[in-house]
Amino acid sequence: MTRLTNFFSTQLLFILFTFLSLQLRAQDFLPGEIVDLERNIVKGYIKGQTDKKNSTICIFSAYPNGSKPTSYAPSQISSYRIYEGKYYVSKNIGIENRQEIFLEYLVKGTVNLYYSKQGANPYYFIEKNEKLTTLNNDKTKVNVNGISYEKSSNQYLRMLNSLFDDSDSTKLEIKKTKFLSEDLVKITKNYHNEMCKDFSCIDYHKAFKKSISWEFGPGVNISNMSVKFTDLNLNRTNIQYNIGLRYYDQRKFRKYYFRTGLTVNKESYNERFSYFKLDSWNRVILFNSDYLALRLPLTIEKRNIKKRLISPLLSFGVSPIYSLKMKYSLKNRDSSEGVIPEKFIDYPANYRNLQVGIHLKPGFYVNLNSKNYILFAFPLEYRTSPIRSGALFDTQKHYSFQPSVSFGFGK
Repeated sequence: MTRLTNFFSTQLLFILFTFLSLQLRAQDFLPGEIVDLERNIVKGYIKGQTDKKNSTICIFSAYPNGSKPTSYAPSQISSYRIYEGKYYVSKNIGIENRQEIFLEYLVKGTVNLYYSKQGANPYYFIEKNEKLTTLNNDKTKVNVNGISYEKSSNQYLRMLNSLFDDSDSTKLEIKKTKFLSEDLVKITKNYHNEMCKDFSCIDYHKAFKKSISWEFGPGVNISNMSVKFTDLNLNRTNIQYNIGLRYYDQRKFRKYYFRTGLTVNKESYNERFSYFKLDSWNRVILFNSDYLALRLPLTIEKRNIKKRLISPLLSFGVSPIYSLKMKYSLKNRDSSEGVIPEKFIDYPANYRNLQVGIHLKPGFYVNLNSKNYILFAFPLEYRTSPIRSGALFDTQKHYSFQPSVSFGFGK
């Protein structure tokens, strides 16, 4: 019966894993729009890619699942935009032997600010009076007393002084400006506010958000540990308490959440079993254990981008597991030729205070609103046995299934 139950459980989890994988893969296409060379706006779905790929090609589909996609080069459209993502415009540049690419739009105003990463180097571009100026901070080799080392060129500071020469207040800020998006966006906006009182600039960079969600809820830890040279499977079911933290940085990791948290459950064993039984020899083991298992999961989760009432979850990670308040004993009694000793003797063993488990967590969200949700999760975990006893327990497989329900709220 146990094998049949395990078989159906495995099949169910496989089907759930496959379904979630397909659902999350389809989410690579996000609502957005392209603007053709005649300035016509076409709404549809755009494939989210890396910054490098985004600069060379736009993959567009009229369908949410991304079917029948069309690829557009920078010479074929004026711009494209993912509504909950980045905004790209086609521009002619002369960097890395490339002329026309898609640049990420950061600020639109009296002067426009763009960004692109070419090779290993980031570049920014300021467009003033319809002229595009490149900002860089490339490394240059310097030789001092026969010793060579690399030094940042600070080319961007010289360019900023030239471009913002007509604003005294902006020029005072240039020395403090680092070669980072946040700093360059700030100084570009300050220049616009100083030079133009007729309209406000648009900060596309600001549209990207960071968020933290907290999760609380109960669960169940269903664990199984087999014992070498025996038919024994140690099965336990315990209540588990969960606290979770989910972090999201839209600009840096659009497709992923990073998760951590804390789970606590009690694990107790009180077993008597035969070990390596032969015709003339038998060993009986008494195993008693009681401890708290404290987990600190570190997880990457494929982000659900399309908001629905019910949306899939799939994550993978590792869990350092700490054993607290440990109480255990391991005793054995050997019988030979029908002679059975009266007493058990201690079997040499100790506990690992720290273990590392790996886990896969499928599940789904019920989204209550834009920030709050209920999470139904079904994590599977594998770890080595917490017992160090030589050949008896050291190589055992310790599996656990940890279904849980948590309430999540964000800010």
